[in-house]
Amino acid sequence: MGNRYGSQCKQRGLSLVILRSLLPDGGSRVEAWMSKAAIDTAGAPVTGNVPVGTGPNAASGLFNGMVNPWTNFSIKAALWYQGEANADQSCQTNGTAHSDPIAYYATAYASMVRDWRNSKGVGSFPIGTMQLPPSVKTGTNPAVSNPLWAGRPDIRAAQAVSAAHPGNSTDVSGVAVTIDLGGSSNWGFDHPPNKNEMSRRLALQVLHDAYGLNESDIPLWTGPGGCNSALVSHPD
Repeated sequence: MGNRYGSQCKQRGLSLVILRSLLPDGGSRVEAWMSKAAIDTAGAPVTGNVPVGTGPNAASGLFNGMVNPWTNFSIKAALWYQGEANADQSCQTNGTAHSDPIAYYATAYASMVRDWRNSKGVGSFPIGTMQLPPSVKTGTNPAVSNPLWAGRPDIRAAQAVSAAHPGNSTDVSGVAVTIDLGGSSNWGFDHPPNKNEMSRRLALQVLHDAYGLNESDIPLWTGPGGCNSALVSHPD
């Protein structure tokens, strides 16, 4: 994703340095990227309900090790592709089922964004969010096949709730639509085969938000329609 963003910037004559956070052991939870202050001030249903994580997924662990050290560096934009590890919010956290998993992730993400921006002190720098693409075959019942798949529609909904819209408490700048880019690669459904197009869409979104470039070739969510009432996106 970072490489594709850099390529899009280079094509437009922009020079920049990209800092990437990579985890060798797979996905991470959003709580790990939140500071203790962000968790404590997030409010219901997050504060007091954060699961006990281990290793890099311990609460605030990745923030302390991979975000906080860069606090004094300038920033133009951030790219966010996460959510799979939080899909189990539809099942339970600390043994207690969440009645509203969408609100849990949306609240956590919004608090994280506010905290990152406040710590930088440079205003509301753009944050581009990669929508979670479909991760199972058509017709699969994820709740039966794998509980970790059950909450992915909830994460997508939470990402939409967190995006910029009137009355929202946190402007997350933009969500790259990927609902049409699912499928399985050699690494399974968690790794869609067309990550180039996913990254291109997010890059165009952030280039528009961060640099004011008029990038019109971005699919925008305009509501449900077609495909037997399935949810689809239309380029606008």
